[in-house]
Amino acid sequence: MFDKDSIALLTDQSNLYSVQMNPNKPLCISQHEMEHFIGTLIMTGIYSFPTPRFFWMNTTLVESIASVMS
Repeated sequence: MFDKDSIALLTDQSNLYSVQMNPNKPLCISQHEMEHFIGTLIMTGIYSFPTPRFFWMNTTLVESIASVMS
């Protein structure tokens, strides 16, 4: 869905934005973290829970999201 160049561009631009917004405490995310973030956005769009906490509840746990976010 997203090639390595797209992930690299999103990561670089996110890190640049972070420095511009707060030069004293930049985020410095990795490409791996960006891949997890995009995957989480896609997965949360597939499920229609009334509140995000349902992704972590025992009865409705979505392992692919909970494991990345914990």
